[in-house]
Amino acid sequence: RACAADLRVRAAWARLHAMRDPEGARATMQRAIDADPDDPRYRFLAMLLADQSGDIAASSQHALLR
Repeated sequence: RACAADLRVRAAWARLHAMRDPEGARATMQRAIDADPDDPRYRFLAMLLADQSGDIAASSQHALLR
């Protein structure tokens, strides 16, 4: 599970930066969170990704969830 979630995180960053696909990146990051919902690292990385993609509302939502 953790390996699959880690791969999804890497894919999300690649989608954001290499492919310039912020919506796809956020969807991929959500799949990482869904794969391992108890790991706070994925929520933190989702917050950073949302911030870098310009979705401040999603970023603050991830910051509030623990």
